[in-house]
Amino acid sequence: MTFSSAEIRLLEANGFRRRPGVRLTRRGRAAVFLAGLLIALAAVFVLANGSVATSHSEPLTTIQVGPGETLWDIASSVAVDGHTGDMVEHLKELNHLSNSALQIGQELRVPLAG
Repeated sequence: MTFSSAEIRLLEANGFRRRPGVRLTRRGRAAVFLAGLLIALAAVFVLANGSVATSHSEPLTTIQVGPGETLWDIASSVAVDGHTGDMVEHLKELNHLSNSALQIGQELRVPLAG
């Protein structure tokens, strides 16, 4: 609804005030909606990116850390072709370890040797 300037002055004189803020046209509302939708979709893709399963899963077994065993010892027993350092990093990733410190009796997931 559109008012003339005289009608607006009459309304304001009787205590009516214009609502402050931005009024969007139909095209403006559609643009804001689409922008929000694109932001939401981008967030979904970013958050879902970390949860994508790998195409091949390696066979794993669980072992228990014995007295005096280190992550290097365990990695060298399952590493292929002397790549023990790489296996240490892989074991840390598999078991969500921030460092190489182990506790006696701790259970670790390790790839099956072979």
